[in-house]
Amino acid sequence: MTYDKDIPDFALQPAKESDERDEFDPSPYDRLLNFHSQEQTEARETDLQQYSVQDYVLPELPEEEPEIRTNEIQFEGTETMEPGLYQQEEEIMEVAGISIEMAEPEQQVSVPEPEALDAVSVPETLEAAPESGILEVAAEPEVIEVISRPDYEKEIEAELESQTETMEQVKPVMAAPATPVQNNEATVIVPTAGALITNELKMTDIREKPETRVYIEEDILVPDTKEDLASILSMTGKASLGDSEIRVGQLSQDSVKVTGEIELHTLYIPENYTGEHHIINIQSRLPFKTEWNVSAEPLSRLVIKPYIESIDYTVINERKFRAKLTVRLTMREYANVEMQVFQGIKGEKLQLLKEKIQMTHVPERKSDVMDINETLALKDTQPKPERILKYDVDIVENHKQITEDKAVINATIYCNVLYLGSSNEAEAMSMEESGGSRLSPQLFQGKTEFTQFIPILNPAEGSKISFNYNNLNVHIKDPDPEEPAENAFALEGTVETTIEIYKNLEREIVTDIYHRTKDVVCDKVELEAMSLGGSGVTEAAVREIINVPEKYGEVKRVIYIYGNIKNSRSFLEQNKNIVEGAIDITLLCLPEDQKKAAFRLNKEVNFRGSMEIPMGRGDTKANSEIAIKELWFDRINAKQIEVNANLFISSSVYGQDKYQVIQNVAFVEPKEEPGIKPGMVVYITKNGDTLWNIAKKYRTTMEMITEINDLAEDQQLPSGMKLLIVK
Repeated sequence: MTYDKDIPDFALQPAKESDERDEFDPSPYDRLLNFHSQEQTEARETDLQQYSVQDYVLPELPEEEPEIRTNEIQFEGTETMEPGLYQQEEEIMEVAGISIEMAEPEQQVSVPEPEALDAVSVPETLEAAPESGILEVAAEPEVIEVISRPDYEKEIEAELESQTETMEQVKPVMAAPATPVQNNEATVIVPTAGALITNELKMTDIREKPETRVYIEEDILVPDTKEDLASILSMTGKASLGDSEIRVGQLSQDSVKVTGEIELHTLYIPENYTGEHHIINIQSRLPFKTEWNVSAEPLSRLVIKPYIESIDYTVINERKFRAKLTVRLTMREYANVEMQVFQGIKGEKLQLLKEKIQMTHVPERKSDVMDINETLALKDTQPKPERILKYDVDIVENHKQITEDKAVINATIYCNVLYLGSSNEAEAMSMEESGGSRLSPQLFQGKTEFTQFIPILNPAEGSKISFNYNNLNVHIKDPDPEEPAENAFALEGTVETTIEIYKNLEREIVTDIYHRTKDVVCDKVELEAMSLGGSGVTEAAVREIINVPEKYGEVKRVIYIYGNIKNSRSFLEQNKNIVEGAIDITLLCLPEDQKKAAFRLNKEVNFRGSMEIPMGRGDTKANSEIAIKELWFDRINAKQIEVNANLFISSSVYGQDKYQVIQNVAFVEPKEEPGIKPGMVVYITKNGDTLWNIAKKYRTTMEMITEINDLAEDQQLPSGMKLLIVK
């Protein structure tokens, strides 16, 4: 073998001693930045005598043997390092100040006790080649003597007998997370109340509560003044509550007591039926009450609305029948939210995880009562009313206009009245002369508009209108002696109109916090808030032809029509709010055959409406209210009747979300703990890792992680990605 004679003098100088580490060797750092694979091998038992170590010093071992990790770590461009070189590998990383955090916990094995250790070869120098990254060992190791195992055990046993405390096991340590483990016995809470920076959040939140149902079953007796019952022609009802708005006291509630009553209208055919005029009505009031198991916040307001979902009946005998009703109750809670939202601590550089949230505030909810006193004139062709059998009243919003100081609301009152009247004066006179009183059932459909002004104090970004008209009544108008006789009905009573003003709020809240050098403790309070996406109105029209069954024969006239909304639902589909349901339409008819009694026809007609409404955040839902604006019929022939309806649909889309808000922040002074706290860590990501969680775990910042690893701020972290963490 020949050598070049022009070898520089510095290359022929002897290698430095291992303890002369005057300068930082950057090669381990470069290798850690560029390596791409890392392998683990199964632990295996080895004989410590076959490996050389540098500056090997035996630790003071306890009675039990220490556990030695035998993971193989592969660097790019090098061979796999054997377990015996583990001490060399750790010293190289210690020089660079770098440790490695594995994604999965490493297996540990115990090395069996060797029989004897005579001598261990220690290399004279150990240097890492800066270019290749290969560890080289000097050719002539220095030989040092090592105490044999049996003698060493005797010394350990003697030392343990003189000690009163248990010694900790000494074992190699891989890079441990920098998250401190607090010692409850030594921690001291340092309050920061005077230095806290907060913003006040004060709002009224709307919360939709789960619905409940009340089942009513009552036996009703036919009054003694009325004839025996043969069959029931129709049964309708109107529900009202004793208190539709409940204010909660200083303490929260787990249940609410609800009381109300059903105003029931029953039409029946008597046993001795003598003709179309022979229809008898009964008005009943059925009280109900229930204990509603629903939670309510202190000082909140609960608004409850009843809806009659179904009515059924059974004739027991000629003097008694049984009514079965299902009443659906809905509840809205208007909860007052007041809290101090944490923003920071004066003089402290905290790491804050912030989130912008949207909430809908109800700054104002006002009601105004308007007196109604309207005359509903009949047409000249309609008979003069003698007695009212039943009537139905509905109110539908037409439009509203909201300014800075008032809300202008226009609505229409629709009335359907079934009454008994004489066809004309000649017929009435002939009946009086004959001593008879043959009145004919008639249908009157009328409507009237009203406009209401409600003063408000807050500008509105959204609103909702509702009406309470349980006090509206229809009766035959009394004649005025000073005016000519008028063929009309009188609509009298009060209408309570309620408007809710919505205002959208945007707040920035802190959802997580940590300090780079101090331990922080805090409480997290759940904030539930509704965000209104938008609202809108639309109309839907339905049309259906009803065929008359053969058992009833031919239809002479339709004397009444009414409808009820059933099985309605709202859902979101492709940025649209879809409203579906059915109208249960009932027709009361008179047959051509006068010997046959009046009968009832029922038909469910499906409807569907849609509108584009901006979506809300979080768990988005849609809420819709449906009203029958107009309902009428056309008699096609004696066997077919066409029914038509116009529906008014008012919808709102909202999101219900929950947030964790930071409260009661304080510092903790833990007892100083021993252990290695490396300044650099190579972290291998796992599923579910985020930049914030990694930065908090190692007490660094997301900005440092993204800058050092050349990442985007919103970049997703796939499993197995290698990140260099600098603290």
